[in-house]
Amino acid sequence: MMVRSRFNLGRVVDSDRIKEVGPDRACAEWLMKNGAFVKWENESDFLKNYDCLPPEDDRRHIVEVDATEASITHIGFAHFSKC
Repeated sequence: MMVRSRFNLGRVVDSDRIKEVGPDRACAEWLMKNGAFVKWENESDFLKNYDCLPPEDDRRHIVEVDATEASITHIGFAHFSKC
């Protein structure tokens, strides 16, 4: 018997979310949910608080990621596609 979870748990790229908010925002959400920090283009500091992500219609580009203490693995690297 195969059991499926109704939760994505960040393992599968959500193409609907990418269409809705753009690839960089969707990637930033995944990274930050897993403990990483992101630096946006034209920003000098890393964004460290998920609740401080810019509005969904504010399309920004990730230029750097600090995943030193994050719990991400190669399985989720597909989130970086088109960033």
